[in-house]
Amino acid sequence: MLVANRGEAMTLAGAPPSSSVAALALALRARGPRIVVVTLGADGALAIDVDGIQEQPGFQVECIDAVAAGDAF
Repeated sequence: MLVANRGEAMTLAGAPPSSSVAALALALRARGPRIVVVTLGADGALAIDVDGIQEQPGFQVECIDAVAAGDAF
């Protein structure tokens, strides 16, 4: 399983900033991971595996401190 934020996914895939999140996830999955999750901050996350693409919208929460938010994902 590979979990990356949008910026990390662009870098790993060598993709331009205009790439869709689904295209990034597909490109990364083609490199070997069975599951790829791209985290999107307040917009949620997108995951791809052998069954296809799943999107999870973000949850509305009151942010007190964003330190280690990606680690907490």
